Amino acid sequence: MDSPSKLEPLNAQKDAPTGTTETLNLTPKPSSSKRKPRPSKKIPTNDSPPNQSAAPRRKRKARISTAASAAGASPGNRRRTRRRLEKVIVAKQENENENELVAVGNDILKCKQQLGLVASKIEEDNAWEKIMELLMWKNVAKSTLWFGSGSIFFLSSCFSKDSNFSIISAASHVGLLSLGVAFLKDSLLQWQQQKPRVGKLQFSEEDFLCAARVILPTTNAVLAKCQRIFSGEPSMTLKVAPIFLFTAKYGHLITPWRLLATAFFLSFTLPKLYSSYSEKIGQPVEEVKSYVKGAWESCPRKKLVATCTAMILWNLSSFKMRIFAGFMSLVMLRHKNNRGGVSNEIEREKESSNKLC
Repeated sequence: MDSPSKLEPLNAQKDAPTGTTETLNLTPKPSSSKRKPRPSKKIPTNDSPPNQSAAPRRKRKARISTAASAAGASPGNRRRTRRRLEKVIVAKQENENENELVAVGNDILKCKQQLGLVASKIEEDNAWEKIMELLMWKNVAKSTLWFGSGSIFFLSSCFSKDSNFSIISAASHVGLLSLGVAFLKDSLLQWQQQKPRVGKLQFSEEDFLCAARVILPTTNAVLAKCQRIFSGEPSMTLKVAPIFLFTAKYGHLITPWRLLATAFFLSFTLPKLYSSYSEKIGQPVEEVKSYVKGAWESCPRKKLVATCTAMILWNLSSFKMRIFAGFMSLVMLRHKNNRGGVSNEIEREKESSNKLC
């Protein structure tokens, strides 16, 4: 009997082809460079939802659809979108530039208006300075020229026959003069065989605005002054009431021509006289005031004198003057009470300040 060691090579040689086939079958296949992950099969449980394995497929479908839409966008569509965006950007830039230009224009107009106001104020100040130089006789040659010419004009008008001034007559004279000039102009144009240039006289908004800018400061100043005069304060009423009484009584004698003449002569005489003789006139006036005050204080029968003078004036005056006298007495009493109240308040404030100190 052969030994088992000798039989083994034979068996190995017999079984050689089968072993090679097994080895070929058992050798692993060459793995691809990129393996696709296989979805793990999980046993569905009661806690997990049943359609959990379908989620990755939905994501892949969404990715495929987005990729297809991106791939489907043609270069023509991209150019159209770019052109639309460029148009929108250009329109925005144009709007911004227009807004900037409008803002700059508004700023320039405001600066021009401010400069015009400043220039008008400077011109008004210069004109006022020149007028004051004439009235105060700083330049003697100019002042004498103006005063002499004005005095000759007013004095000659006083001695003339047609010295009465009327607005209607002045307007009619201006109309006659303008008609004569227009007729001569038209006749000259026809003689030269030229067509007359007829221009339309129209007012624009700018003209009204310029006129309003000129008129508004003066009107506001006049309104403020009138509001102050008619405020009802006792001090202002005592100052203004006698002037209104005088103009109400002698107003029929006051005409515009006489007002102009008196204003002209007083403007050239009173300021210079007051500036040169104010100190010399002030001393005797103060002496007379002190003398009258001392005599009134030294009088033993003040009430009797006051009642006698009041009765005499009451009997000599008219009904209108009596009403005015009663009104003025009420105003004086209120003014006295107001001054007493103000003085008491000042004394109280001083006492409170002294206590605090």
